[in-house]
Amino acid sequence: MATKVEELMKLVSEGKLEEAGKLAREEWGQITSLDSTQRESLLASCAPADQSLVWLAVLSVEVKQPLIDWSVFIPLITNFSENFSPEQARLHPQAFCDLIHQFTENLCVNRKAILGINSVRSVVQRYPPNEHTLTAVHSDLIQLCLAAKCLKPCLPYLARNYTELLTEKSQFDSKYVVLYFYYGGMTYTCLHDYLRALQLFTMCLCVPAIAVSAVMLAAYKKYILVCLLKYNKMIQLPKCASHLVERVFKSPCGHYLELAKAYATGDH
Repeated sequence: MATKVEELMKLVSEGKLEEAGKLAREEWGQITSLDSTQRESLLASCAPADQSLVWLAVLSVEVKQPLIDWSVFIPLITNFSENFSPEQARLHPQAFCDLIHQFTENLCVNRKAILGINSVRSVVQRYPPNEHTLTAVHSDLIQLCLAAKCLKPCLPYLARNYTELLTEKSQFDSKYVVLYFYYGGMTYTCLHDYLRALQLFTMCLCVPAIAVSAVMLAAYKKYILVCLLKYNKMIQLPKCASHLVERVFKSPCGHYLELAKAYATGDH
């Protein structure tokens, strides 16, 4: 078995979590260099509650395999999601979030989103330090619910007021916050709660970002359509977002803006 994995397990067993986290972040490539026999042996030798970083390493390799046996993988990640140590998971948040992102993406691509909802919901419940902290994995739960057309599991997490962000990198990455608001807007649009949908699309457009993303562009298009459904006209965006329309969105959203103009003049 890889020496770094043994070293990681020893540090965790001794309660030296700061050292374990440092080792995991610096040597993750070597720690995850495990063949199938080693991975199977590791999972059989320890529990996710005791050695969450080791389970994280193994599952991070398994989720990237070209052919995933879902009948085997789903019970493994369910066990992990229900029993992992949040304290250990937060020692290497980027790897933890990457696992959930990859899991979500694989399920959506393979049209198996319904299989991941309970596992990712457990992660969203247990990973944040408190219920008012928004994480990068919140958007994964909403994405799965939308893909599975099973919206109820994500609604409590869209109704909460979040006051903090738990980021997986030292620098703030707005991508998953944007996705949270975008998928949230999509969810409430599906539920015909157009007012709440507009609020979330607006928040998506107001997230600070270095560059405008394709998600923000899609959010603006849907903002226009939902405005027409709710009010039969366009509603002025707040100042934090309105400059994007003039500077970036006006051209690619031309047909949508023409539709809004037609509604305003009764020419539709």
